[in-house]
Formats: sequence, structure tokens, C-alpha cells
Amino acid sequence: MTDFQQGPQVLVLAILLLCILVWRLWIGRYLVSARDSHAESEERAGSLLREILSDRQEQQLEQSGYLTVPSGSVEGRYYRVPARPGWVDVYESDRLAMRVCVEPLEQLPVADVVLMHKLMIEGNEKDYLRQANIVFIRPPAGQKRRNYNL
Repeated sequence: MTDFQQGPQVLVLAILLLCILVWRLWIGRYLVSARDSHAESEERAGSLLREILSDRQEQQLEQSGYLTVPSGSVEGRYYRVPARPGWVDVYESDRLAMRVCVEPLEQLPVADVVLMHKLMIEGNEKDYLRQANIVFIRPPAGQKRRNYNL
């Protein structure tokens, strides 16, 4: 090949390398900003949760790793909402009766998920349980299974 024929090939290669470099720089900035954005989202969600919870509830969440939300429809029933992603334990008369799983369709900050559970249980417990995946816990041997009021 002559120098004249290699010229366009070198130019195409240089343009390709320049495009790759620009793309990598853009992706790097995007990933850094996405990480920063995630941290900011977690911080804002934590602030909102602390603003809504009482001092006692906030202390319980920090010390125990869960938030207790009493049922508004069944006496003696309460929910233990974990501070981290996981199943919500439902107690009736201080016995584990069932475990429920309700997750948002999109990824949310952890504190927003805790708040979601609290507000859904307090706002419309029946609908919350209707949307949940539920695992019923077997009663101890010798006891009859209760008719759960969902």
C-alpha cells in the first residue's frame, strides 16, 4: 500500500479511538454521578424516615434492627419491619403467625422501603396483606390453626 492509501485508514482508526475515549470518559462520569446520586438518595430517605418516626420508633429501629407497627384491624397483631431488606414478621398474641413480603417495583433507598411498609400497614392493612406474598407459620403441636383475619 502507498502512503496515500494508508492515510484514510489511519484517519478512521484515529476517529474510532477518539470516539472510544470520549465514550469511556462519559461512562466514567455517569457511573460516578450514579454512585453519588445513590448516596444522596439514601441520605434523603434516611432524613425523611427520621422526620416521620417518633423518637421511640427511631431508637427501636436503630437498636433492634426492626420497627414495630401495630395492626389497626386485629387486636394483638403487630408487624416487625426490618431495617434492611427482608421479610416482615407478623405476630399475633406475641407469637409469630406469618411472614410477608411486599417489595416495590423499582429499587428504592432502604429507608424508603421501611417507610413504605409502615405507611401501607397504617393506611390500608387489608390491601397491604392482599398484595403481599405470605408464608403462614404452623402453630405448635397440639394447637389448632387459627382462622387469620386478613
